[in-house]
Amino acid sequence: MTVYLDEPLHDEALFSIIGRYRRDIFVSDLMAFLAALTGYRPHFSPLLAYNLQYVADQTSRVWDKSGEQIAQELTLFPYYAALCHDALRSDLLDRCLYRRPGRMPGSLCKLLHQRLHVRYCPSCWREDTLAGLPRYWRRTHQLPGVMVCVDHQVPLRELGRHDRWPVPAPDAPSITLACHFSTDAEMAVQLRVAQLSVDLLHGDPAALHLCTLVDWLAVARDHGYARGRGDLEAKRLVSDIVVHFGEAYLRATGLLPDGAQNWMVGRLYGHQCAPAPLQAILLSTFFSDLQRRTVACPWPNCPNPYASHGPGHRVDAQECHRSITYYYCACGFSFRFATNAEGGREAVIPTVYGPAYAARARELHLCGMSIAAIARTLHVSESCAARLVRGTQHYARRDLDLFGADLATRWLRLVRTQGGIAAAGRADQGLWRRIRRYRPDLLA
Repeated sequence: MTVYLDEPLHDEALFSIIGRYRRDIFVSDLMAFLAALTGYRPHFSPLLAYNLQYVADQTSRVWDKSGEQIAQELTLFPYYAALCHDALRSDLLDRCLYRRPGRMPGSLCKLLHQRLHVRYCPSCWREDTLAGLPRYWRRTHQLPGVMVCVDHQVPLRELGRHDRWPVPAPDAPSITLACHFSTDAEMAVQLRVAQLSVDLLHGDPAALHLCTLVDWLAVARDHGYARGRGDLEAKRLVSDIVVHFGEAYLRATGLLPDGAQNWMVGRLYGHQCAPAPLQAILLSTFFSDLQRRTVACPWPNCPNPYASHGPGHRVDAQECHRSITYYYCACGFSFRFATNAEGGREAVIPTVYGPAYAARARELHLCGMSIAAIARTLHVSESCAARLVRGTQHYARRDLDLFGADLATRWLRLVRTQGGIAAAGRADQGLWRRIRRYRPDLLA
């Protein structure tokens, strides 16, 4: 039996073509029609389709496409196959071309990340109407984790699971936003996730290279999440990832971490190595954004106007905590930057004023200035000015030169005791971490 389906529109999914055909010719018995088209009675899935070689035979007079071409052009098969090794890719393609009864293996179940909700962009549908085209479901809107239209940069809407084979409709009572974004920054992050997902679907080599990085542990350590030799500050990293993408988004995708042992920790340590495109995209996006902020915001100069090193002195250390970077200088001054919505730096926010400020406050006090006047001169609060004058201001860090010399003495003693650098690192990971930050020359 030949089925005269309509020609696919731009980026149209196979289930959308079936839905339009069902609506246009008023199919009364949907399951009988699907059995004639696919050779069995399929359950609805916006991701993949099966028994496609049979579909190719039934549509050969109108499409002249092979089963593999239908899988590549009308389903999300290219997206899932991009990160698969050859054997898994062949198995997935074989299951798409020829129906296999029974359960899927666990590797394919983890790969597919099934969600049966259908998403669409209202702006795309308006353009379809203006162009005289029927409304249809696009493949790129059905990609796992994509909640934003990359063409119009607006949130997608989601159709609830009230219909097994949905037909594009102008207004349905179960249509809601796919995800609510609380800030513009979360929206910008979702645009990058969506663009990377679309690039992966279309086989972009740069996207494929970015998502096939396997040594996530080394990347995390390079970005300041190292806790020791071969160890990781996993709790802080997971918290930063949740803040970066937003708890609502991760819950909507089913990837909100629950407990200490979660998919993020498993991926970072390499315990979970099965292909999973959405997880790889999220980690790639997070570390790419982290790298972009690091490149765009290099190590600044110390803004302390009373330090002996003068202007133009680079800070000596930086530390990231809950997506906020703190900078420390050898003069004892530490600070962070206030950032705008785009992540750019604005005003300097001191966190510890240090001994140079205290010395200046005592000089002004000896000159007869009141605490209030000293506070106005140094641009600090009156209580802080009083502590600086009395010498009770606590400094967060010691002198870095003396601190580094003390660490070097302890480290060299430990190396001699343990018989080598590797053994010393295993014996005292905390000391190894501080040496790596303040005296990396001793690890060469």
